[in-house]
Order: sequence, then structure tokens, then C-alpha cells
Amino acid sequence: MNSKKWSFNTRFLHLGLAIIVTVQLFVSLVMVEPEDKGSLLGRLAYETHEMFGLAALAIVLMHWAWSLFSKADGGLGHFFPTNKKARERIYEDLRSLMSARLPDSNKKGGLVGLIHGMGLIAVTGAAMTGTAYFILAPEVGEAGFLAEGFEELHEGIATFVWAYWIGHGGIAILHHLRGEKTLFDMFMPGSKSNKSARTKIGTNKELEQH
Repeated sequence: MNSKKWSFNTRFLHLGLAIIVTVQLFVSLVMVEPEDKGSLLGRLAYETHEMFGLAALAIVLMHWAWSLFSKADGGLGHFFPTNKKARERIYEDLRSLMSARLPDSNKKGGLVGLIHGMGLIAVTGAAMTGTAYFILAPEVGEAGFLAEGFEELHEGIATFVWAYWIGHGGIAILHHLRGEKTLFDMFMPGSKSNKSARTKIGTNKELEQH
């Protein structure tokens, strides 16, 4: 996503989700519930998972609100094909994949946007079920039937979040290796690649004036 095409709010929310989801996924590999009397690291990881889980819910709710009320970056239309033109962009991207070509990562909507939307749904589901378990489960003693249900659902959704994290991250790296500066443009808007792009734009404008 080129920072010249995407707003600061979108880049901020994208970075926030990337950091929180990454921490949550890897912390979940070592955490143990306090009553299990595991290692200190495992118990600290569990506390971290709880705190970051609440932060994740806040970030995804802000992301949904920004997508719903702002048209700066395509709104919800970026995530979901709401019209024929949007669906045609997805078909075009699928044909590119069939031809062993990566879809354009800088354009709004299309297959890239749809994958972002599906990932956001998965992260939202994980954050909401995790928060529900956090609220319903007692500090001491056995969790009730409803809390256990949310816990099982949370763990199931986490599988889809892992798949999204691996797939989305892998594709982003492939774009980067292909020479695109997607990662730098999204997470380091002041990077050399962005400065070069701005210099090139300025040069083109000067040529047009002459």
C-alpha cells in the first residue's frame, strides 16, 4: 500500500493491527493459564495476551469505524466487492494469479482488499470472543459453560488468524522481493523509497511546466 495513496489513519491502524496480532499469535504459543501453575514466563505471557487482546478489540473497532464512516481509502468497498466493477477487479486479480503474476498491491479493492477484509473479520472474531471469555471467566475456579464456549470458539478462530498472518505476510514479502516497496511505504512513510518517489513526482511536475 503506497503511503501516497493511503491515509495516515489507515497506515496507523494497519501498523497497530500488525503489531498486536503478531504479538498475540506468538505469545499464545507459550502462555499458560494461571491456575495451571506453569512457568513464570507462561503466566506472564497469559497476562500479556489478555491485555493485548483488549487493545486488539479497540483497534479493530476503530478500523471498522474508520472504514464505515470515511471514504478516504475506499471505505468498506475496499474490503468487500459491493458492485460489479469491484467483482471484476477480483476476477482480474485471480486471472493474474493463474498466470503466475502477483496482483497489484497498490490498488484499492480487488483480491488484495478482499483478503484484507476477510483477515479483519477473523481478527475481529478472535478479539470479541477473547474479550467475552475474559469477562465471563472467573479469576479463580472453573469457567462456566458459556465462558468455555467462547474459549473454544476463540481458539478455533485463531487458526484462521494464523492462516491470514502467514498468507498476508508471505505475499507482502514476495511483493518486496519483486522490487516493490510496499512494506517500507506502509510502515516507514519517511523511508528512502518514499523520498525517491516524491522526488520523481516533483521532477515530473517541473518537466510538465516546461
